[in-house]
Amino acid sequence: TLWANTGTLTTAGSWSSSGASDLIQVDATGTLNLGGTFTTSAISGNVTRATGSTVNLVNTLDLATGSYDLGAAGNIGSLVLLNNAAVQNGTLLTTNATSATLASFANVTFTGVTLGNGTANSGNVTANNGADLFIGSGGLDLNAGKITLNDQGSTTTLTLLGNGTQQLRGSGEVIFGGTSSAGIVRGSASDSILDIGAGILIHGTQSGTVGSAALGLANHGTIDADTVGKTITI
Repeated sequence: TLWANTGTLTTAGSWSSSGASDLIQVDATGTLNLGGTFTTSAISGNVTRATGSTVNLVNTLDLATGSYDLGAAGNIGSLVLLNNAAVQNGTLLTTNATSATLASFANVTFTGVTLGNGTANSGNVTANNGADLFIGSGGLDLNAGKITLNDQGSTTTLTLLGNGTQQLRGSGEVIFGGTSSAGIVRGSASDSILDIGAGILIHGTQSGTVGSAALGLANHGTIDADTVGKTITI
């Protein structure tokens, strides 16, 4: 048993679990930091969490071309992604009112990731104030996924890395939220083109910016200034 009782338990190195027989328990004032090298099988069907507990990702969650549902029975539940955390190579799901949340001012990278399974709220990611959600070269797939930029005035971004055309694909939303208007959706490389797919809706309760004057932008989706008094700059 791994037990984050009233303190913090941090995994490191290469570790594994045989599943349900290897219990991971996080109590109400406990914190589990998922670090080191591990597979999703190590955190599937064997986790119990109390209300008020915290689970942080401090290293890489490799989905190994499969999927992992934070909200499935016995899985880790809502996840906080700390600075330099990464998710790669598969589908991340957030059923049963769970979410993946970037800590304030954290730089987090998603590479080869799909968010959602086609049903509402099945792929919810929130970037808190000042966080940067970097998308590795190849773009991001949304399958009813939703990314919220919860900006409080410190520039919160969704940044697609890589040269050439980098796509937001599928069907989903990017939301300018929070209390301020420093949310940005953009490319990065000097020769890049931010390509917004036909099923993508970018909107929100705050102002925000899509693209950069120095970089390419191809919009096939919907950029909707749908809040009175707020401006989306393209």
